[in-house]
Amino acid sequence: MLELPLFQGLSVEQFTGIIEKIPFSFEQYPAGEVIVRSDEDQEHVTFVLSGKVRLRTPVFQGKIGVMQDFEAPFTAPFHYLFGVQNKSAIQLEAVSDTGVMRLEKSAFLDMVQGNRIILLHVLNMLSTLAQRRRCALDFLVEKQMEVRLAAWMLSVSHHKALSMTVEAESQDLLDMLRMQSSDLWRSVAVLEGKGCVEECEGCLKLTDRYALKHFVNANSRQ
Repeated sequence: MLELPLFQGLSVEQFTGIIEKIPFSFEQYPAGEVIVRSDEDQEHVTFVLSGKVRLRTPVFQGKIGVMQDFEAPFTAPFHYLFGVQNKSAIQLEAVSDTGVMRLEKSAFLDMVQGNRIILLHVLNMLSTLAQRRRCALDFLVEKQMEVRLAAWMLSVSHHKALSMTVEAESQDLLDMLRMQSSDLWRSVAVLEGKGCVEECEGCLKLTDRYALKHFVNANSRQ
């Protein structure tokens, strides 16, 4: 549990003090079962303690799906816990038998307010999300179409994901990235040549995130 991002940096004594005061609940899910459903009110923070899970994040008004697999320990995104819209956009599914720890919204708030280290982790997670989305928007005016595609894929992928696949109709990708069809497939070919991306059965699969990041950084400086 101390390997979870929110609790890294805490001593065993500090963490013991937290779990003695904060009411965590524990659940088990078999492979294939949905842990967090999209469009349901987000009333809990979900921590994956064991197993492998698949996170589906809808983008572009739900027309495009970003699928990522993670191994425990993993904290499910909690960006809809507060704010105007509290219905979760993500879906989290167990890929293997999975052990989960949950924390209710009010208890999560108490925990964050009571520990500065956890507060800083939460702020870093939320700030990183905002910065990545801004980066993706900035690259929509990039003239090099392959850089535009690469920057967007980088912004929606997580560095700890075991795999990442984009499921979308070609026209939806074209509309979102403001590309012509020839530009899109030429860009895919360029990124395939760099070993970053692979096109398979109508999906785009991220094969090397480090290489993709290197490609974006190298070309954004030109």
